[in-house]
Amino acid sequence: MTYAYEAEIAELEASYSWARSFDITRLASAVSRSLDLPLVAVGSGGALTSAALVATLHRWFAEALALITTPLLLTGSLPKDRRAAVVLISAGGGNEDIRAALRAAAERAPRRMIVLCGQPESPLVEDANSIEIADIIAVPLPGRDRFLATHSLVAFSVLLTRAYASAFHRPAFLPTSLKELIDASLAAPGGLSALARRCEPLWRCENLLILHDASTFPGAVDLESRLAESAIMPAQVADFRGFAHGRQLWLARPDKKPGVLALASPDTRNLAASTLELLPNSAPAVTIEWNGNTPDVALASALTSIHLAAFAGRARGVDLGKPPIHDFVMQLYKMKMPAR
Repeated sequence: MTYAYEAEIAELEASYSWARSFDITRLASAVSRSLDLPLVAVGSGGALTSAALVATLHRWFAEALALITTPLLLTGSLPKDRRAAVVLISAGGGNEDIRAALRAAAERAPRRMIVLCGQPESPLVEDANSIEIADIIAVPLPGRDRFLATHSLVAFSVLLTRAYASAFHRPAFLPTSLKELIDASLAAPGGLSALARRCEPLWRCENLLILHDASTFPGAVDLESRLAESAIMPAQVADFRGFAHGRQLWLARPDKKPGVLALASPDTRNLAASTLELLPNSAPAVTIEWNGNTPDVALASALTSIHLAAFAGRARGVDLGKPPIHDFVMQLYKMKMPAR
């Protein structure tokens, strides 16, 4: 039986192809105008992965401070001197949280604002049209997300990667197909098929610890989000050294059935190996390493995560594309944020 989520993944090549060829002139110009500023990237749910990616790109290309936040926490993330660029990301532009974040950002009047939305005719875009400092990048996404961010993540990730590379007149590693990008980026041979086999022991665990570095941060954010939002399994995220400040105690509790997934780049290959060598054999531990520089690895890790979640869902009998939607689920989603 083909899961709806797996069928959705099979459609992502079209979104990848579209994002490789879409005109990024306006997005690249907006990025260029923000390069001399600290950046705050805002998103919820799947858009938080795109926020993590743009923050990673900004730190690497612009060598500037960049952080991610959610709409609720945005106000406390903006400096009083207004010296910041705010990027707000939304696939549909209809959620009240991101609209409230736009209003909150406009009240603080940062130096630059970028609104990246996958629905040109949306309340978010309509709201942003009245904000003079906002660069509105409203793109007609070719594919529709079902429950989790798939088409929007692929499209936004590729567009943002191209925009930052273009701003610095550098090439972006974007092969002709999404599969080729992922397979070529993985350090271990065999591509996604081999990766699925290597990760099988992890999906029998009851608690997953996802370790990352600066380059694989978007992948860690994305995988935790997918596992949590589809209620597949509990997962927690820590960088390699943050993990060593207490979270390793999970491995001393085999009754918790923990597992470790290490997401590594060339810069942390040795650190990842040294870390996992010290772990008890009772806990499954898998390392995924990607080749390339930080932008290449950040993009590939985020896009690989889409498939990792599919592997987990298949192993645990959960279709991530068809979650049980009860009334309270949508009631919580549609709640309005408190007035500021």
